[in-house]
Amino acid sequence: MDKYLMKSTLSKSKTPLIDDLLESFIKFGEQNSSPSNFKNFVDEKRGLNVDLDSKFLNSNLSRKLLQFCEQNFVYNSGRDAQIKIFNRLIDIPRKQTAFGDEGLTYKFSGTIVPAKMWTQEIRELKNLVSKAAGCQFNFVLVNSSSFV
Repeated sequence: MDKYLMKSTLSKSKTPLIDDLLESFIKFGEQNSSPSNFKNFVDEKRGLNVDLDSKFLNSNLSRKLLQFCEQNFVYNSGRDAQIKIFNRLIDIPRKQTAFGDEGLTYKFSGTIVPAKMWTQEIRELKNLVSKAAGCQFNFVLVNSSSFV
């Protein structure tokens, strides 16, 4: 897993969350790559092949990241928070936003979700995931649901 380590390019940032993400990036190959943490879900009928690492981020960092997102994300509202079904506008039953490279959008059910510019924290998380997956990502759709 050493291919995921890039210690020489990392430096301290201005925010503790980014420092924690960078530290997780450094430690990724050392502690989070256990085969017992890794699951692969395949649904050939739907063309899905999803890899899940339940310990990709430790629980402390996961909580910090969730708290950051809840406090800082501006979710879509108005028409951007609706979908069109049978020619009727219906509110999306969750909070939603997107981050990505300039000019990218996500289109579904008559709705276009424009990508906001990457925050420094989300960019660092994207870099960590990109290294682990072995490919580059240019967009992330964020959904937040409240379950009662």
